[in-house]
Amino acid sequence: VYEVWANGGLGTCITGNVQVDKRYLEGPRNVVLERDTPLEKFCELAKACKMSGCLAIMQISHAGRQCPSSVCSQPLCPSKVALKMPGLPSLMTGLMVRQ
Repeated sequence: VYEVWANGGLGTCITGNVQVDKRYLEGPRNVVLERDTPLEKFCELAKACKMSGCLAIMQISHAGRQCPSSVCSQPLCPSKVALKMPGLPSLMTGLMVRQ
C-alpha cells in the first residue's frame, strides 16, 4: 500500500506506530522493531515509501501505560499515573528508558 501511495504523488509517508519493545504492545498485531530484529522487511517498506521521491518517516512507539492487560499484565511507563484501565503500571528507571 505504501508503494501505491508513493506513486500516487504522496509527499511524506508516516508509518503507523512501530513498537520498540515486543513485551509492551498496544495491540496483538503491532509491528515491532528491536535491536535484534532483522531489517529486510523494514528496508522493503522504506524503499516502497521512498519511490517517486516520497519522504519516509517511521513513527516509533512504546505503549507504556496504554498497554492493555490482555497483552501485558504489568506495563512499564515513565510515571505511575493510573488510567481507567485494569492493572497498575510499573515505573521505568532512567536506565530502562535509555536501553
